Amino acid sequence: MYIVELVRKYHTWLVLIAITLFILATRLPLVLPNTIPFSFDHGKDSVAVLHMVKEPSIKFIGPWTSIPGLYFGPGWYYLLAPSFLLPMVIRWLPLFGS
Repeated sequence: MYIVELVRKYHTWLVLIAITLFILATRLPLVLPNTIPFSFDHGKDSVAVLHMVKEPSIKFIGPWTSIPGLYFGPGWYYLLAPSFLLPMVIRWLPLFGS
């Protein structure tokens, strides 16, 4: 009875913890042994987002595609921007990146 009441009371937190554990279990085996490659596209996007964050400017086009004159939307840049903004605010955060 007591366990059922706890589950009813904290069901939202239990679901959130379960999702977090699933994400960590599926991502960490790839990240810890450094098997995720860092290629030209990652560097190009990182430089563009860093420029967008350091000199506040709004991007209306995103990264280019293999078709000349065709660009992706800027959503990818805005999705990456918080990972560049947080270390500016919390100075010790990059210590946990390596």
